[in-house]
Amino acid sequence: MFIILGVIVVVLVVAVILIINLVIGLVGKTAKLDYFEIGDDKIPTVKLALGEERSVVGINTTISGKVTTKKIEYEVSGSNQSDDMFDYYLCLRDDGFVTLTDIDFSGSKGTGVVGRNSVDDGYEIQLQIEYDFVGYTITILKQPGGITLKDSSDETEYNNGISDSGEPESSSGSSGESGNNNSVESNSGNNGSSGVTNTGAAVLTQDIFKIMDSGEYHMKVNMTTAASDEEIDFSFAMEYDIYLKDGMQAMIIDFMMKMRTVYRDGKTYTMYDDYEVMTVAEGTEDNSFEVTMKSDQLTYIGEDSEEFAGKTYKYDEFTNSYGTVFRYYVDGGVLKGIRSIDPGGSVTDMEILIFESSAPDSVFEIPTDYEIEVE
Repeated sequence: MFIILGVIVVVLVVAVILIINLVIGLVGKTAKLDYFEIGDDKIPTVKLALGEERSVVGINTTISGKVTTKKIEYEVSGSNQSDDMFDYYLCLRDDGFVTLTDIDFSGSKGTGVVGRNSVDDGYEIQLQIEYDFVGYTITILKQPGGITLKDSSDETEYNNGISDSGEPESSSGSSGESGNNNSVESNSGNNGSSGVTNTGAAVLTQDIFKIMDSGEYHMKVNMTTAASDEEIDFSFAMEYDIYLKDGMQAMIIDFMMKMRTVYRDGKTYTMYDDYEVMTVAEGTEDNSFEVTMKSDQLTYIGEDSEEFAGKTYKYDEFTNSYGTVFRYYVDGGVLKGIRSIDPGGSVTDMEILIFESSAPDSVFEIPTDYEIEVE
């Protein structure tokens, strides 16, 4: 349910992209892109396959640990859904995707999965196609793993292997049967909290975790992150506010323009209050942008001290089931910062400017008179 600390970088980068896209859109509508991008992977869109845009009614991206899911919903009138999806399937095949399940494009509804290896070592891309008389849904899953590519002469393109009895699997529902590697599975439960030890032995952060575990707080963060490899050095910095209360979550970023994103009542609302514009998408708690982890998701390592943000603080150190290290810096019982170090060596520092055990109702309010933009 909770994103590991390092992944908040991705959330903020996406937020900046959303703001830039809105600025462009307020001046004049622009064509949708030809590729979905998940990290360094570029996946062809329906627009690229068809040569024309279809009406998008919802885009939902979730990040849970090392798994990223992007779900795009299209509303299509008429009876060309199966033809559209067949053309899209052929486009994906040209892009290197192989058939992971049988797909039937002859009826009024159908579902199937294709896949290929990611450009990132140790990852794979699975893409599920679902269509019916209302429209179609494309669900892209990037996760650790690998797909054994068949020889093209042996590979089945499509047939009638999908049974019409029962509901097709969805990436937002429960996962498929154990051992079934040919379906796009749910991210539910794949969040790094698989029976790890709680933080009861930690002394510095005992009262801090009581607030975090309560589910209500406000945290103002100045975040910086840095990563490098043989080809590129990357750094990013941003200040933002996180609010949690009664199962609701809100993030406020002021970059180029103010953006407020709220998760509540099963939906994601992204509001640009200065322009009285917002987007609305289906969403669940799996979309959480909470930047901390609850105590039962961490294993306590020990206590030490080091320099953080120009000062020396004591810290409690933890790890999670993915091997990411977290250091919570404390001074006089006050949380001053959190540093995460992922197994690849990337470091994210969050200087905590405000940490309080309450959140105002106003940040979760959804206006009724804003113009709604389609994502």
